[in-house]
Amino acid sequence: MDGYLQRIKRLGIKDVYYLKTDGLIGSDHEATVDGSHLSDLGMTRLAEKIGDKIAEIVKLQ
Repeated sequence: MDGYLQRIKRLGIKDVYYLKTDGLIGSDHEATVDGSHLSDLGMTRLAEKIGDKIAEIVKLQ
């Protein structure tokens, strides 16, 4: 993904952010119903991480 972001930035496109997916929904295997599809808990964890990243971005601007 880093190569992709570098290409975007070379094109002069600004305000592109990347959220790493490592640990995005936790590692306790409780966030999915079958190992792939998110449960309510998984969606909550995902929303919290995305919300945290958005808050970080807004503070930067």
